[in-house]
Amino acid sequence: MKISMPLAYTICTWLTFFSLGNSLPVLAQSAKVKSEIVVNDTAYFDLNRDITEQLIPFEEIYQIALQYSPMMKVQGAMANSKLEAYRYSKVTALDYIYPYANYAQGNQTLVATGTNPTDGLQLSNGTRWGFNVQVPLSTLFGRHNLIQQAKAEYQVTQQQKAVIALALKRELIRIYQDLLVAQRVMNARVRDEQVGLTTYRVTEVELQQGKAQPSQLSQISNIYTQAKAYAERARGDFMINYYDLEALVGTPLRTLMIK
Repeated sequence: MKISMPLAYTICTWLTFFSLGNSLPVLAQSAKVKSEIVVNDTAYFDLNRDITEQLIPFEEIYQIALQYSPMMKVQGAMANSKLEAYRYSKVTALDYIYPYANYAQGNQTLVATGTNPTDGLQLSNGTRWGFNVQVPLSTLFGRHNLIQQAKAEYQVTQQQKAVIALALKRELIRIYQDLLVAQRVMNARVRDEQVGLTTYRVTEVELQQGKAQPSQLSQISNIYTQAKAYAERARGDFMINYYDLEALVGTPLRTLMIK
């Protein structure tokens, strides 16, 4: 039995649309899962509104970042370490002073303190106490320099802390602005995706009613697929900047919302 070309073309066309119809629920389910990621992580925010209207002022965010940012915590710990080293350098001279005290009881006998005739004698009983001091000359004459070195190292960490704070503010400004741009791009891409989906469904109905050609549906399907891909990429860019800002500040962004 021979099949005419128009009939074969019609059969192939309907098979193609049948396969597209089966794949659409899978695509819709995948889009739902990815969209839920954005919704769950940003549930406290209205993504249709500018996020700057929902967060506290930027300067307040920066002050919070100075307290909770991991960058500042590391630098603060280093500064505290140098401060303790500076304080310890002031008392290192005491390492060479050894106090002692003892008590002995017995006959009042004399004990020589050395082998030379000029060495002194001391009682073998009674209470004795005092200090034994042995200070190297390097410590005696270089102690001031060691203290100044420890002080300078502590001051360096303080200056480094200021430099890190400046770098933190610059990075915070960059990510903050990237987040705003990513949100606006995401909303625009989502609108394109919704328009593409609506157009696809309308064209699909018109095809069933004989008002549209299969080639039109195929073309609109490609446009919708591209719009959906752009929307998913925009959602990903938004979440990357969202998490970057959260990690840099050191606290969840929901705690920075205007109350």
